[in-house]
Amino acid sequence: MQRAIAFNTKNTQSNRKYELKFALSNAKEGQLTTKELGQMQAQRFWIEHSIKQTNEELGMADYQFSVWLACHQHMAQIAMANVFVLSERIHQKEATPLLSTLDVRELLIHQFAPTSLSSLPIEEQILIRHRKRQSDMDRFVFNSDP
Repeated sequence: MQRAIAFNTKNTQSNRKYELKFALSNAKEGQLTTKELGQMQAQRFWIEHSIKQTNEELGMADYQFSVWLACHQHMAQIAMANVFVLSERIHQKEATPLLSTLDVRELLIHQFAPTSLSSLPIEEQILIRHRKRQSDMDRFVFNSDP
């Protein structure tokens, strides 16, 4: 038996203030609380965000191969790159809490092939992006309060 959970989320794309979203679960009655199911559903965003970043920044979708082994090798290399990016983000969490996959990728490219179209140093470019990201986060949190 499936259990439906209703989530009330803010919708900024339409004139309505809130949009009702639903999630289905195959958890048996009493197996998980509604709060636990809600937390699992909320984690879905971060999983999908990670996959999107892996596709866009690490090249998970950029493969061309004619044998199955090449596919496995490509995915293994992407997985190792993702582990490296995650370890860098964890290692730099205190100094740079908003470090993204794009930031790590650009730092590596700059380190090994220091050519840039911008007149600003790579560190300054990243700081500008982080300030904008923090401003967007602050604006969202400020606007979310009832």
